[in-house]
Amino acid sequence: MGINAYKFHTYKGGQADIPIFRQVRREVGPDYELINDPVCSYDLREAIEVGHVMEELNFVWLEEPFHEQKMNLYQELCRELTIPVMANEMLMHDVGLSAQWLIHGATDRLRANARHGTTQVLKMAHFAELYGANVELNGQGGLFGLLHAHLGCCIDNTDFYENFFMNADGNRRQGEEWGLLNGLVIEDGHVTPPAGPGWGAEWDEKRFQSLVVAEH
Repeated sequence: MGINAYKFHTYKGGQADIPIFRQVRREVGPDYELINDPVCSYDLREAIEVGHVMEELNFVWLEEPFHEQKMNLYQELCRELTIPVMANEMLMHDVGLSAQWLIHGATDRLRANARHGTTQVLKMAHFAELYGANVELNGQGGLFGLLHAHLGCCIDNTDFYENFFMNADGNRRQGEEWGLLNGLVIEDGHVTPPAGPGWGAEWDEKRFQSLVVAEH
């Protein structure tokens, strides 16, 4: 099936991450896409230090290294690094706030999730496009991955589909458990959503009924 990129969530801190990143880069070669999301486990100093190592190792971006309460720290980080910083995950529910962060140089890419509305995702994508920036979708999205797969196909300025499962067909398998008949296909590192009406989902109604525990 192929997984063409990998995102780190180590929670170990910057000093522990650096040797891990160097070793993985040696193992996978110079061209494999690597991303770092330390999930707010760095401070500014660590983020700058690790960010420079990531530049050296040709990482794609640095995501949410510390909490978003202080825009000025993210502005400083973005000025210090040449690698893109993606900083608005806790703000992605709000198009206006996310737009301000991009305008004021506190993030280089925008995070978005369709649980806040598909129209909002498209607004954010179009806004980012005006600034020459990407929007990257957070997780696989609803309907066992179908929502973000469809949105990814219709947004020009996005590069990745994020799959939380260790196995590339995890979305499809989970969907089948709930009666989804035509789950997401990931093959050779590319995602293909179904082409039917709406989000394209087809359901096994008998399977649905077998899962009902109460009716009100």
